[in-house]
Amino acid sequence: MWIYFFILFISSFLALSFKKTSGNIFRNSSSDLGLIIFGFFLTIFIGLRDYVGADWDIYLEAYNNATYFGPSGDYERGGDLAYNFLNWLSSNIGGGIYLVNSLCALIFVGSIVNFAKTTNNPWLCMVIAFPYLVIVVGMGYTRQSVAIGLLLSGIAAFEKGSVSKFIFFSFIACLFHKTALILLPLVLLSGRSNLLSILGAFVFMFVFYFYLMSEQIDILFNGYLQSTYKSSGAGIRISMNLLPALILLYRRKNYTVNQNIGSFWIWMSVSSIAYVPLLFIIPDSSTAVDRMALYWIPLQLFVLANVPTIFGKTKSEDFILRIFVVCYSFAVLFVWVFYADNSSAWIPYRINFGF
Repeated sequence: MWIYFFILFISSFLALSFKKTSGNIFRNSSSDLGLIIFGFFLTIFIGLRDYVGADWDIYLEAYNNATYFGPSGDYERGGDLAYNFLNWLSSNIGGGIYLVNSLCALIFVGSIVNFAKTTNNPWLCMVIAFPYLVIVVGMGYTRQSVAIGLLLSGIAAFEKGSVSKFIFFSFIACLFHKTALILLPLVLLSGRSNLLSILGAFVFMFVFYFYLMSEQIDILFNGYLQSTYKSSGAGIRISMNLLPALILLYRRKNYTVNQNIGSFWIWMSVSSIAYVPLLFIIPDSSTAVDRMALYWIPLQLFVLANVPTIFGKTKSEDFILRIFVVCYSFAVLFVWVFYADNSSAWIPYRINFGF
């Protein structure tokens, strides 16, 4: 387990050393190069893990079935088209589950790095992402991690004003996990697209749902809701989204300078708060709420990574706030490692270089 703390320590040291500055090209280029190297390391760290993660056996079964069911996968059991295709491709070239995981990790980590570079503190964003998004989601929920990663790239594109790119990334994401369309309405409500474009996107979304995914959504619904799965710690993880939501709404003028993306983050914050009563409305299906709330993790990255810039009026205050955010990230990792019910599935960390 200490490998997790060591990686977080290294990234935290860099977060306290580097800050995006417009007047220092060397400092920025050094930080960007470091982010790429760190991203490459995380890709290997996630992709070549061996029997790490609570759902490892489920993903291994999906890979073993890939040759028999072909590139479309075992559709009747709720497979995801893009993920099934990667399994089929890897099984045919002898890449093993490790090649599938590595390709998924490349998309996932690359998207986090891409999103981090849109914040004022990219390294701090990586620190915030590591304890839960990278370790738990990236090494536990492979399909959904890719979907979240693609949505992060979509948000980064939307930050630059492109609604169409976000829509594109959303539909690619839902080929890895069907629930990935959940953020699309928030973007359509936030953008300046004309009414015809919005209606067209919704029509396409519904056609996509009914012809490709309606049966699979039913399977997912039966698994998460009708089986009344319970997810221990769901309240804590939803609270992790609630904190940045309240911070953003409190200082929304500072966080929402760009109108389009600003409106999106406000919608994200308001809907994040709505998850709290949702836990009490359907308490026996906390897994459904918990898994849906994963798509709100980008709110944590955006708000907390920018806290030092928003609240720090001086360089010393900025540095102190970065320390606070780093300490918060260590606390998240500590609580998860020592108190989460299923953290033992990630411990010890094992790696396989021989795929």
